[in-house]
Amino acid sequence: MSNDRLKILRQLIEPATLGYLVMAAAGLIVYFFMMSTRGGDIMALIAIVFAVPGILFRWTGSPIIVLLLTTYGLIDPGFLGLLNFLASWRWSPMITSSFGFNLEDLLLATALLSYLIGHYRLNALVGPVLPNDPSVRREIPSAAPVSRPFTQVDAEELPRTLIIGGACVVVGQAGWFFVTVQERFMRPHPFDIGVTRAMILLWVIGSALMILSAGLSYLRISRMTQAEASMVLRDDAFHETRRETDRIERWRRWFKAKMSRRRAGR
Repeated sequence: MSNDRLKILRQLIEPATLGYLVMAAAGLIVYFFMMSTRGGDIMALIAIVFAVPGILFRWTGSPIIVLLLTTYGLIDPGFLGLLNFLASWRWSPMITSSFGFNLEDLLLATALLSYLIGHYRLNALVGPVLPNDPSVRREIPSAAPVSRPFTQVDAEELPRTLIIGGACVVVGQAGWFFVTVQERFMRPHPFDIGVTRAMILLWVIGSALMILSAGLSYLRISRMTQAEASMVLRDDAFHETRRETDRIERWRRWFKAKMSRRRAGR
């Protein structure tokens, strides 16, 4: 194992990152049990095989693969629909719908959200979020990835993250409860396709547009030269740090003006 991999593994057990590592691991454990209750234990194992190396070695594509496998596992747990399709060329997905509050769905959503938060936060703490600036005139060994100082991580960051994540799960469950109750107990309009069907249609269209936009953005970025990519990153960094930079420049101008007046007084 290379030195950079060993350094990443050592950084994962630091006090600032250990909490996120435990949160992601607990999320994967609960995720496996919740998928097993639906008959998708094989799919859950495949997802965990991608998730664990993604956390340990900073694979950015692991969460996307886990979400795709989970979506298919909820539609066809145990690959029964796929086996039926291979045997008779007829697709019969085993979809189970639930109305209102469902504890298994709530725990599954909480587990997935815990894993996703832990993965991306560890990815940001252990390694650099943005690539190195090629204009910096200093040598950086490739075997020593640049990481953020763990002393800058606030001790209250993890509790705030847990509270925000729990609030997102509660709001999502409340929205699902409202949609299902409205569709089941209220009188439908003659031209109404159903709130749930409309949300699924919007989700499919939105997901397709997001994938198309991401693909086109990737093609545009891959055709950039090094100078063009550096210019784009500098522009984004300027817009993100514009207020802080303006504040620093105002203090610098004030200090220079003060020193000029002091020299003139002498």
